[in-house]
Amino acid sequence: MVISSFTIIEAYVRRIIRNRHRIKHLTFFLDFAIASRNPRITLYAAQNVDELYLTNNHAKFIYIEKAGKKYVAGMSNNATNNHRFEFGLIFSDPELIADFVLAIEAMKTDCVRYGN
Repeated sequence: MVISSFTIIEAYVRRIIRNRHRIKHLTFFLDFAIASRNPRITLYAAQNVDELYLTNNHAKFIYIEKAGKKYVAGMSNNATNNHRFEFGLIFSDPELIADFVLAIEAMKTDCVRYGN
C-alpha cells in the first residue's frame, strides 16, 4: 500500500496506521513542511510505516494491490479536523494504474527518504 497526505493526522491516515498489522508493506509520502514543523509526529509515522518519504506534495491518494487486484483512490478530502467529504475517485483501470505506479516511482526520486 502507498499513501500520500499533507499530514499524518488525517482520519484515513490514522485508520490505515491503526490497521498496520493487516498491511504487508506500507509506503507513506508526507509533506516536508508539516514533517519539519512536528518532528514527534513525523517520528511516529516513521515507526509505523516501511518507507517514509518527505516531499513538497499536497496530494492525497491511496494505492493498494492485493490478490492480483490494484486500485488507486485520489481525494481532495481535507479531513484533518472536520471530517467533511469534498471529492474522491477510485480507479481500477490497469493502464491508468500502471502509469500511476510509474509516477510514484518517479516521485520517490524527488523526495527525501526519512530514516533507514
